Parts: sequence; C-alpha cells; structure tokens
Amino acid sequence: MEGIAYYRFQTLPSTVRELNKIVSKKRLDCTHYYSNDYKGIEPFLNKEKQFFIQINDASNYVYKKISEDSISSRGLNLSSLIYDCENCSIAYGHPNKQVKLRNGKINPLRDFKNDGYIFIHNTEKTELELLVFPNMRDVIDSIYYDVLNGDLNCVINDYRDNAEVFYDYWTIDNTSPDLFSSL
Repeated sequence: MEGIAYYRFQTLPSTVRELNKIVSKKRLDCTHYYSNDYKGIEPFLNKEKQFFIQINDASNYVYKKISEDSISSRGLNLSSLIYDCENCSIAYGHPNKQVKLRNGKINPLRDFKNDGYIFIHNTEKTELELLVFPNMRDVIDSIYYDVLNGDLNCVINDYRDNAEVFYDYWTIDNTSPDLFSSL
C-alpha cells in the first residue's frame, strides 16, 4: 500500500508539557510521522508547526451512536472514531465531506473528503496512531477489518520503524520517550 501517511500522538510527560508551555492535560501531540507529503493535516498545524489533537466524548452528539469519541484539533473536528468491536483499540473514520461547516466557513478538509483514517490507541487513549489512506474513504471499513485481523501488521510496523520526528519536544530537557511501549 502506497501513499499512506502515519502520525504518532502521545500525551507528553508533565515536565515536557511545562517546558513547552502546554497547559492541557488532555492534549495528545504528534511526535513522529511518515507523511508521503500528505497535506491534509495542514489546517491543524499551529504557528510553531505542532500538530496536536484531543479525544472528545461524543456520545451525546453523534447521530445513531456509531461513535463514542471524536478527535478535534484547533477547534476543528478531524473525525469520529468508529468502532465495530467491543472494547477494542482500533477505530476508523474520515473527514467531514461537507463543503461548508455549520458556522458557514469553508471546510478546510474539503480537498481531503475522500480520505479514510485508521486509529490505533492504547486503553487509556494517551497514545494514538493515525494512518491516513488518501482517496480510500469508500473502502476504509474494509481496510479496518484487515487491520483488526492483523493483515496489515507488517505495513503498520514498517511505518512505525520509518517514522521521523515531527516536532522535537524533548530537546529542551534531553528526555526521549519510549514510543511503542504500550501499543
């Protein structure tokens, strides 16, 4: 599978959050990536070029209750997390395909509306991996079942092994995380 983008998020340790002036304890920051020049995350980057997300309880907001959680960043909804297994840590989703958002603004993800997402997270949801499958929205549920069945383990491990630092939060205190300890 070519063209897949991979992003690794984690809740940073409190010392690293303090050094980087990060107040939120619910924030997960992108520490590593393998992007294949994917541009769909650009609306989520802040002025320091950090990419961070928050997992939100969406059980009261999501129509038909297909998801308990959603992911947002910088006031924008990235995706709902759609699960088709009991207590599992793998979900799928996709960007909002509407041209305009509810507030009347143009959807910054409109050019990426056909992309599909796979999310892999730990039980506590303090670590999350996002795999972006460009133009695969219509088959993302099939890809999801391939991931659940372990059919893409080699592909995912290859992205993990080749991931590069997205933003170096640790340079300040010389601490390096154990990236894949709980996934």
